[in-house]
Amino acid sequence: MRIATSTDGINFTYNKVALSTSNFTGLTETSYAKVFKYTIPSKNNKYIMLLMGNQTNNTRHIYLAWSNDGLNWTTQQAPLISPNSEEGTNLSGPTFFPWNGNYYVAYHASSGNIHITEVGANFNLQNHLGVLYDSDTTIDRGRAASPNFITIGDTMYMFYEQGPRLDGQIAYARTVLNTPWNIFSDNMSNYSSGWSTTGNGSFVQYNNDVNIIDTGTTTGSYSYITKNHISTPSEAFTFEVRAKVNAAGTLNEITARNANYQISLYLTYGTSGTAQNKASSPTKSFTLNTTIYHNYRVVVKSNYTYDLYVDGTLRWSGAASLGSGSNVFKIGGDTATTANMSVDQVFMGTGLILPGS
Repeated sequence: MRIATSTDGINFTYNKVALSTSNFTGLTETSYAKVFKYTIPSKNNKYIMLLMGNQTNNTRHIYLAWSNDGLNWTTQQAPLISPNSEEGTNLSGPTFFPWNGNYYVAYHASSGNIHITEVGANFNLQNHLGVLYDSDTTIDRGRAASPNFITIGDTMYMFYEQGPRLDGQIAYARTVLNTPWNIFSDNMSNYSSGWSTTGNGSFVQYNNDVNIIDTGTTTGSYSYITKNHISTPSEAFTFEVRAKVNAAGTLNEITARNANYQISLYLTYGTSGTAQNKASSPTKSFTLNTTIYHNYRVVVKSNYTYDLYVDGTLRWSGAASLGSGSNVFKIGGDTATTANMSVDQVFMGTGLILPGS
C-alpha cells in the first residue's frame, strides 16, 4: 500500500510506502486496503487501516493497522478476521461498519457473498454473523465484493463491485432505515435475492419490478413467488404490496398464511377492476383502476380479521380469515385461475401499521 497526497482531490503527489509484506510475518501479499478515521480506545490512535493479507498457504485474511498521522502505521500481526467454512478460504475488500453502538467489518469472501463480522470497539472480537448481502446468480453473476456504505436521509446505500473480478461493474443496493416494516422491506429490482418461484408460469425480472404470469388452469398449474425464510406472525401484523394488473380475465392473489389464518387479497383487471377478499363471491370489494400501480396495504388484527387501505385510504374493513395452512407469503396465481401482475415493492411488519403512522 502506498500513500499519495493532494490539495484538490484531483492531482496527487506520491509520498511513500504505507505498508508492505515486510510489516507482517508470513504474508506474501498485502492489498485492498481502506483507511477510516476511528480511535480504538485501547490504542489512542487516530486512523485504522483494514486490508487483505495473503498467507503462505494461499489463504486470505483481514488484517488491521493503526496510525496517529496516516503516514506511519503499526500493524497487528495476527489476523483480525479469518475465513470460516461458510465463507471459504479467502476474504478481501474489508470496510469498517459501525452501527447502532456496535462495531462491524463487512467484506467479501470466496462464497461470492458479502459477509459481516462483529469486531467490537477495541477490535478484539471475531464474531462471524453470516451473510450481509447474498449475491444473485443473474444480476450479480454470483459475486458481490468490496462493499462501501453511505446514508442519505432514511436510506442506506451499499455500493459494491458486481460480477467476476476482471469483468465487474459498480452497483448499489439500498435499504430504508427507521421503518415500521421490521419483518422485511423489499423492492423487487432483484426479487430472486429474497424470493423463490414455484409453479410452471413465467417470472420476468425488469429494472424495477417483477412480472408474474400464470396462464394455466389445470391441476398443478399455479405460479407464485414466495418469500424466503418467512415466519408469518401469530399476532397482529401488516403487509403492503405495490402492484398493477396487466391482463384481462386474471385473478391475481396476494396471501399470507400459517396454521392460524389465511389472509388474502385478490386483484382483477381493468379500469374498473377490483380489490377483493375472496377469489369468488367476495364479501369485501373495492372498484378501481388496477392497470396502474397502487399501494395495497392489508392490516391484520389479532383476531385475524383484516382491513384494506389503497394508497393510504381505507377501502374496506372486517374481512374474515379464509382458513389456515402451511406457513407462506405468496404472490401470483392459483390452480383454477390465471394471473398477470407486476410487483415493485413488498413490505411486512408486526403490529397495526396504519397509513401516516
